[in-house]
Amino acid sequence: LLPVSLLTPPSGGKDSCYGMMQCVSAGHQVVALANLQPAVKDELDSYMFQTVGHEGVALYAAAMGLPLYQEHTQGEAIDKALVYRAAEGDEVEDLFRLLRRVKEEVGVEAVCSGAVLSDYQRLRVENVCARLGLVSLGYLWRREQDSLLREMMAAGVQAVVIKVAAMGLTPEKHLGRSIEELYPQLLELHKQYGINVCGEGGEYESFTLDCPLFHKRIVIDSSEVCMHSDDAFAPVAYLRLRQLHLEDKPGGAQGVPVGPNPCELVVSPCHAESMLLPREPQCVQRGRHMWLAVDGCRELASATEQTQQLFTAVAGLLSPAGRGWPDVALVYLYLADMAHFAEVNTVYSSHFPSTPPARVCVQVSLPQGVLVRVEMLVFGGDGGSGRSSLHVQSVSHWAPANIGPYSQAYMASSLVLLAGQIGLAPGSMVLAGSDQQAELALTHVASVLEACHTHLNSALLGLCYYTGEAAGWRARMAWQKCVSLEPGCPVAFLPVPALPKGACVEWHLVAVRGATVAYAAESSIEQEVGVVTAAEAWCSELAVGCWMVTVAPLASSRPHLPDAVRLGLRYLGAWLSKRQLCIDQMTVIRLCVPKYASGLSEDVWCAGGRGDTPLSLVPVEGYYGPNCPLVLQAACFQ
Repeated sequence: LLPVSLLTPPSGGKDSCYGMMQCVSAGHQVVALANLQPAVKDELDSYMFQTVGHEGVALYAAAMGLPLYQEHTQGEAIDKALVYRAAEGDEVEDLFRLLRRVKEEVGVEAVCSGAVLSDYQRLRVENVCARLGLVSLGYLWRREQDSLLREMMAAGVQAVVIKVAAMGLTPEKHLGRSIEELYPQLLELHKQYGINVCGEGGEYESFTLDCPLFHKRIVIDSSEVCMHSDDAFAPVAYLRLRQLHLEDKPGGAQGVPVGPNPCELVVSPCHAESMLLPREPQCVQRGRHMWLAVDGCRELASATEQTQQLFTAVAGLLSPAGRGWPDVALVYLYLADMAHFAEVNTVYSSHFPSTPPARVCVQVSLPQGVLVRVEMLVFGGDGGSGRSSLHVQSVSHWAPANIGPYSQAYMASSLVLLAGQIGLAPGSMVLAGSDQQAELALTHVASVLEACHTHLNSALLGLCYYTGEAAGWRARMAWQKCVSLEPGCPVAFLPVPALPKGACVEWHLVAVRGATVAYAAESSIEQEVGVVTAAEAWCSELAVGCWMVTVAPLASSRPHLPDAVRLGLRYLGAWLSKRQLCIDQMTVIRLCVPKYASGLSEDVWCAGGRGDTPLSLVPVEGYYGPNCPLVLQAACFQ
């Protein structure tokens, strides 16, 4: 993400303050503050916003020398579901109107928030940003709370507690005291009662008096304790800040200290290309299905020559197994440069003159000299019975016509394999605006699924390739808007350098028809390695399923990629065992690894003890870190 001008909706608390510091450290410029203040009373019990301490937010802006935009909110949540849909009268719409006003008047490009753990808050901020075409910057998201709090204090954030609402915290002992003073007690209360050290569960709220971004520090002259709930075990009380003033600081604002960037702590100094090794051709059979993976020969100079050689190699793998081109159901076509698309397509189409397979095409970082790679899912053993293609070439208002030698969908019995869909306007075949492509392309996916007599809520697996951070956020918002189930289909959101026709987003799904899919998901933290999220889509009627495990390193750790692979495999194996399955029975396992990560090769996979598994190895853009995790996807189509 290039440096941008941004605004921050500050609550006055330590998290929003340190979130701003992280943005400045990343090269962005804070140009305005925006705050929602309670319309009637100090404490609104808002699901979204901290309202206690609102009396001091004006001084917060003055201390930074920034303009402050404020509006009122009733603090009412109309839509309380995790995935938010715009609802008139909801407090989120108050935020939307406020940020829209700031964007119109100041021209900001991004919004910084201090969310650490709350999906409820994060998803709503992302929803508003997506609707306004803004980038959501949440540099504190999923940080380990103890190390994060220590980092804040070490960086010069000075904050006091202005609300308590948890067992072990009392108005008499804790209101008005500094976070630094209370830190040992917070750790002890975490051990005793499981409270969140950063207060992410609403256990306490804070107000920042000073930080390196302030030109002056805030001083509380007088305050009063207001009891909200005089519970015997966990009283709820807050400080009303009656009088405050600004005080000069020696030297003024110190600026943000240059310290370790959490995203860089896990980056190897090695460059990605030195770690990308050419793949040996792979052909693995699982039941009736085969998985093929072949790289172009880098001794050949042109993409045309490499594609011709590659398809010759594929034919040599198909023939001994009694398979042919009509048995190819799905192709993943990876290009080193999308500029080679036309010449690769010419060779490709000669092998699939009619009813071609479904296809996904993206640009990725391939080994030096390799211009093209294909991975294929091949069916067989059924004489072609029960298989058909949806191959629509007419321009219409239904969904985009084929722009290449592929079918919109390939159907084998109850399994539906979709081609990648981008945000083309069907009637003109012209790309929509960048802010519309994600949702439009997903609409096309829904239309194709409907033509195949199924729908999004029957999806087993999803891949969303995107170019640029803003496109990634829009894609996530579009998925949440269009899919009614929670947790829903496991979807991997993968950043790539380029997509066909310069698209921002490309969706690819595998679904079932005539059967029900059950979904499950869970997250946990593995110390020294990272946050692990596992999800499952299982169709018991057909005994087919897909699983996804992501391993996002803790910001404070220096994980070794093979360790993350081993951990991901362990979680995957545990989920599979619930279905009396094992990794060796998978039709394919996709390993999506940020290209700036040490050990990026098939050796990484072998380090996990799985060198013989049908493997899809996908390098994606970015550094291996909290916001760019390792992704494992497994599919069983037996």
